[in-house]
This record gives sequence, C-alpha cells and structure tokens, in this order.
Amino acid sequence: MAFNKMLFDIGEELGSEELAALKFLSLDYIPQRKQEPINDALMLFQRLQEKRMLEESNLSFLKELLFRINRLDLLNKYLDTSKEEMERKLQTPGCAQISVYRVMLYQISEDVSRSELRSFKFLLKKEISKCKLDDDMNLLDIFIEMEKRVILGEEKLDVLKRVCDQINKSLLKIINEYEEYLSKERRMSLERSSDESSNGEELFGVMAISDSPREQDSESQKEEEILNI
Repeated sequence: MAFNKMLFDIGEELGSEELAALKFLSLDYIPQRKQEPINDALMLFQRLQEKRMLEESNLSFLKELLFRINRLDLLNKYLDTSKEEMERKLQTPGCAQISVYRVMLYQISEDVSRSELRSFKFLLKKEISKCKLDDDMNLLDIFIEMEKRVILGEEKLDVLKRVCDQINKSLLKIINEYEEYLSKERRMSLERSSDESSNGEELFGVMAISDSPREQDSESQKEEEILNI
C-alpha cells in the first residue's frame, strides 16, 4: 500500500512535459505504439510494472528517470536518494538502464529554445511532411517521428547533425560526445573479443580481469560527461 501511495504522490507532482520526457526515456522498454494511451504518470508506472521495470523491491529505473529529468526534489523526498548517489551509481558500468542514446536526445531537447524548435521543424520539412510537424509538436515528438522514418537512430545521426549545425552549433558537442562514447565502446568490445579468441582456455579469467575495479575506475572518468548529460 505504501508503494502505491508513493507512486501516486510522485505522479501528482509531475507535469505534462515531464510525463512526455519520462515516456520518451522509457521507449526502449515500452514501444511508442503502447505509449499512445498513456496520458498520466500513473498509467506509465503501471506499464513499467507490467514490464517488471518498476517494483517495490526494485526502484532503480524510477530513480534514474527522475534523475534524468532533473526532479531531484522527488528523488530525495520519496526515494531518499541524492543527486551525488545517482551520479556515482550511473558511473558504474552496466548500472544505467536508460540508453546513452536516449539521454543524448533528451539533453538536446532541453537545450533547444522555442525559436530554435521552429527552425528545427522548418529544416525537416523535406524529410517529414508539414502535416506531421504541427505547432504543438515538441522536439521529443519530432525525434520519434524521425525514428519512424529511419532517419534517426543510435548510429544514424547525419540528419540530426545537419539540422543542429544550422540551428545551434553547441548542440553538436552533445552529439560528438555521444559518438566518442560509441567509438570507445566499440573499441573496448573489439579488444575483449580479441582477448577471448586468443585465450579461449582462460575465458573466465579474461572476463574477470576486464571487469576489474581498477580498469572500471580508469574508464569511468572518460565516461562521466556523457553518462551525466
């Protein structure tokens, strides 16, 4: 009962724009088609519970959502978690449940002004029909529309970069940091694959070494900026 009361209280303090942000950040778990009927936070929480992403014994995803939309007051008031605790946790490899890609897009949406949003829509008229780019459409809606048309994805960023370059070059920094993160992840994956193939008989030993705290610490500083966008 206390769990449901907590979710109710959190939902009561979230506005419509914050709900839209939470839905966007949850897209990797709840597809857009199933999000369409969701019109309040309680419905979103219910869907997350159905996906076992939100349970009384596991509030990590809810904490991450509130942290990402910068509702640190709710994080502290209802979940007894500080900003510093979340920053430390999300620097630990494998702890983040919201993809770096979604966080990157959300950060761009937060940094785009109203006038820049109008420019964004204008510059995308070639890729997205005008009827789809109505006045009420926010940037997160536009990103979803771009994903539907397969002109935006984790490694499909050319159109986004072109538009951001014309609107506000500082937005490119966010994308560049994300691409650097992807490049580093690919490099580390190749190194792990090479080690495993050349030392197959010591596979478990290699995995233990690659996951050692010392290596994680050395990499966490490099990841800190992108993970804390």
